[in-house]
Amino acid sequence: MGGKRIDLIPPRIKDSQLMSSIVKIFVSLAILAYISPLFAQENAPKDVQSQERPAQARKDISTQSAKKDEPIAMAFVTRQDPGLDFSFRVLPNRMVVHTIQSAYKNEELTLLFCVANMVGDDCKYDTDYSVRIQSPDGKWEYILKDKNIKGTLGDKNFLQFLGDTVTLIFEDADAFGKYRVELSARNKLNGKTGKSITDIELKPWENLPLEFDDSRSYMLAIMKYNEGFLPENLYRIYKSKFSSLLTKKGKVNYMLYMFLREAFKAKPFLLEKLAGEFDTAMETERINDILIFAALGKSQLIAKKEMTQREKKLSDIAFKAVTAIPSAYEKSFTSAAFDLLWGEFYAKGTYAPIEKLMSYYKNYDAAEKYVEAYEKGQISKLDSKTVLEASKFLSLTYSILSNIKGRLAMDYVYYYAKANKIPPQDLKKSLDLCVRYMKTYKANAKGKKAPEPDNARQKPSSAPIAN
Repeated sequence: MGGKRIDLIPPRIKDSQLMSSIVKIFVSLAILAYISPLFAQENAPKDVQSQERPAQARKDISTQSAKKDEPIAMAFVTRQDPGLDFSFRVLPNRMVVHTIQSAYKNEELTLLFCVANMVGDDCKYDTDYSVRIQSPDGKWEYILKDKNIKGTLGDKNFLQFLGDTVTLIFEDADAFGKYRVELSARNKLNGKTGKSITDIELKPWENLPLEFDDSRSYMLAIMKYNEGFLPENLYRIYKSKFSSLLTKKGKVNYMLYMFLREAFKAKPFLLEKLAGEFDTAMETERINDILIFAALGKSQLIAKKEMTQREKKLSDIAFKAVTAIPSAYEKSFTSAAFDLLWGEFYAKGTYAPIEKLMSYYKNYDAAEKYVEAYEKGQISKLDSKTVLEASKFLSLTYSILSNIKGRLAMDYVYYYAKANKIPPQDLKKSLDLCVRYMKTYKANAKGKKAPEPDNARQKPSSAPIAN
């Protein structure tokens, strides 16, 4: 899956506004970025088992037009959150924006627009721009019209993102086929113009329920879902035999619950698909359906389906059950909070859950005392306050070590550390302390048969603190 990646530097956030019944403006921003790095582009894969691969760099945009110094206009389509909060929390050389070439009805897509060579020698710019979309029948409709952005760039070779991101949703009445997004921009300082056309295909859904080789590859797919937000991957995860929202003891798998709840919010068309498959689904999936549909306020989609007595009973209490799940953003420390936060992060790729997780990053001294006492078999000598503080600290660091499989999470962790003036060496020391504790814990457990977890499909995100 080839394409390009572009490195971004901090945006300026403006007011949002509604532009049309089909296309909605949620966030306005201006992002300055260097010309020439990659933009990550993907297509819906034929084999959804394959992972997205880094793209080869295209020819440097700056060298393409350096001789003529002609304006360049570009429009990109992505499934990433329209807020793009990663754009000012991730180092420029690690930034990835995933573009797409095809989409489905009723899913949220984000459109980004940028121009180059639209500034004077003094780095000032004054740019008018309009964006319109063409449907398969050839008709054009304006998304943005007669917009303007002006200011000064830090360097005339910067790539300038225009003042709006657009959330595009294809509705049920929209025709399948090729749509064209056209960006037209005009440099008011010299009258030069640039134009680009980006194609995106609206296509019907095709089932690709490929199973995972094992539970490990299943978990990895969840952890890396936010690297592309592919509907095919979400569907495959949900359909997997490894997906079970309830453990054998009837407890909620909090990480999976939050992941599915948040991921399906941006893919409502998949809920319609799952509802249609309810009658032929296996028992575990039907239970998942009842809980997730209740969480999203869509229980009516399966309310008239024939159910077993157990399913009817669960359906009656499902909404009350899911609303009783504690918020991960409450001040109190709970064992479920970490699983809920990681589930949200995997589904959305946003900073907020990582920020909340890192808010427990304190009390290193208590954790160090605990580990030293544990190594000597003297934890009974510690006071309850030290044990509690150590528990929170070791739970967090173990959570980070266990759940970070993609670079975005680690980038957010380092951003938090920098924003809160935590030296990199202190962060490393904390993770090393957790590794030290886990080695001792495993050594003590060696030779003893550990009890099987309630749900082996879910990797724990909090550390097993010894008693």
